[in-house]
Amino acid sequence: MNVNQPTIDKRWPALILERQIRAEFKRVVTTGLLECFLDELDGLVPRLLEVYKAATMSGKKQALKYILNCLEKDDTNERRTAALLGLPHYISEDPADIIRINKLLRYKL
Repeated sequence: MNVNQPTIDKRWPALILERQIRAEFKRVVTTGLLECFLDELDGLVPRLLEVYKAATMSGKKQALKYILNCLEKDDTNERRTAALLGLPHYISEDPADIIRINKLLRYKL
């Protein structure tokens, strides 16, 4: 993060609440932000599964092994969650620095 760049609330003071951001997105692109994001994510999950499997098989990304179990389930929400949680592991970053995780979710995975 560039220290000289203003934070989002300084740059766009009217967009502080989630509902305000969603409303502005819908006004600009005429579709819902969450629906758009989830549709695109659903399209990427199969490829992420392949990439994570390859990284695990090479022995380089063993942390992804647990996430792969969730990606192979039929539950769409679990697959989405696992796909997003796997990204920091894949790029060798600490997930805690990138994604805020609900403490209860940690026990499910």
